[in-house]
Amino acid sequence: MYARIENNQIAEYPLTEHEIKSRFPNTSFTTDFASCLPEGYEAVRPGPIPADDPLKVIIEGQPSLVGGVWVRTWVQSDKYTAEELQAIDAQKTADKWVQLREARNEKIAECSWIIERHRDQKDAGAPTSITEQEYQAWLSYRQSLRDFPPTVTDIDNVQWPSAPGDLAITVL
Repeated sequence: MYARIENNQIAEYPLTEHEIKSRFPNTSFTTDFASCLPEGYEAVRPGPIPADDPLKVIIEGQPSLVGGVWVRTWVQSDKYTAEELQAIDAQKTADKWVQLREARNEKIAECSWIIERHRDQKDAGAPTSITEQEYQAWLSYRQSLRDFPPTVTDIDNVQWPSAPGDLAITVL
């Protein structure tokens, strides 16, 4: 990239080699164009680009004179307003609640068959796979899952109810 300089200030930027050559149609340029620029034109050297940040926008700024050399500069600005950031955070939190409820519903589905099988076995007068005490523990666990989302105070630190442990469940 190139720039036209007037009074040590950028007058035009960016300019390409083709644009500069077209302004001087009667001038022969060497193959090393940057070494034979017309008076008032300067090469602009690459400058460091800021690290990528998803919350920032990076745009090219006006070149600056650094140690006698014109260098590309970059301007970093906020991508979102404070209100937009709040809306993004609120949506992320809402999404976490949806995921929590989906996970809760899966846990309910995973244990409901045990309760339903016990009821079916009792209704049929057949021997049950679990004791009445185990059945009550599973009912209590399932109810704690149903009550679960309203009892969560920190969506980022969820403590799930404990399933009844070490129950000898025989799949018939």
